[in-house]
Amino acid sequence: GVTFATALVCSLVVTGTHLALKPVQESWTNVARYRSVLDVSGLLPGTPASDRELAALMRQMEMRDVGISRTVNGEVKVTTEPVFLVWTDDRLQRVILPVSGQGMWAPIHGSLALEPDLRTVAEISFHDIGDTPGIGDRIQDPEWRAQWRGKVAFNDAGEAVLGTGDDPRHHIDAVAGATITSTAATKLVRDALGADGFGPFLDRLRRENLNPEGTGP
Repeated sequence: GVTFATALVCSLVVTGTHLALKPVQESWTNVARYRSVLDVSGLLPGTPASDRELAALMRQMEMRDVGISRTVNGEVKVTTEPVFLVWTDDRLQRVILPVSGQGMWAPIHGSLALEPDLRTVAEISFHDIGDTPGIGDRIQDPEWRAQWRGKVAFNDAGEAVLGTGDDPRHHIDAVAGATITSTAATKLVRDALGADGFGPFLDRLRRENLNPEGTGP
């Protein structure tokens, strides 16, 4: 009886603590996601910004909820993902897409910014990396992220080819010592740009011709 009572009390304490901390955990997840978005937005000042300033910068961007259709075990599932558009003087500067997928051991999340041509990578940032600390999280290294800038995400046929082949326009080197995680990160970005990801949304933006003669929509 004593053992049962102790186990019951402990389980209730653990469950109650989990439920109490869940809003805090979700809040920190949102903070990490928004910081990742701002990291690739081109809006951050050169000096550290306060939380109030970061919130103001987030409000400067246009957010669109985009439906993504994915086939899982033969069943089509639709999820809604937030996409951010950065404007300056009514001209589109960047489109920021959320990217996520499986790493070596755990999911990886990040943000990919495309230039106004919707083909060229402007910046990339990763956060909430569950892979081995000191190894998998090396995909956050500025040196590795820097090589993404200027890469062309699509071939002439409009297919997402970022990180494939030896063509220097598309190729992304893996991280030495973290090959599996960095390769997985490159693949999840490529998948996000494909037909089962944001490919149809990007096609719609191209048809909208967002920067005709220097004006926005």
